[in-house]
Amino acid sequence: MSGDEPGDAAITGQTHYQGTASGVTVVQGTTGGVTVVNSQDAVINANVISALTAIPDLRTSNLQVGTLQGIVSLRGTVESKAAAQSAVQAAQQVPGVRSVNYDLQIM
Repeated sequence: MSGDEPGDAAITGQTHYQGTASGVTVVQGTTGGVTVVNSQDAVINANVISALTAIPDLRTSNLQVGTLQGIVSLRGTVESKAAAQSAVQAAQQVPGVRSVNYDLQIM
């Protein structure tokens, strides 16, 4: 399931937040943990993790971040839909990010 904006994401039973936040669609489940192919992806990945860490009340230890050719994948659990939206938006704002694929469970 995908949408063009985080607000268009599919929400199943208010406990699952998933989709793709751009025009690029990525197959869900291709990234587990941290996936880095080149040094540019490594920089993007580090910058996304830094951006997520700056979000108040977001437990980044519950998130997996992977970057492949500028496409960021976020997976894990968050406290609320607002936290999920904040995480996706923060990742989108990192320079070099082409799109964000996310599959976030809401606790």
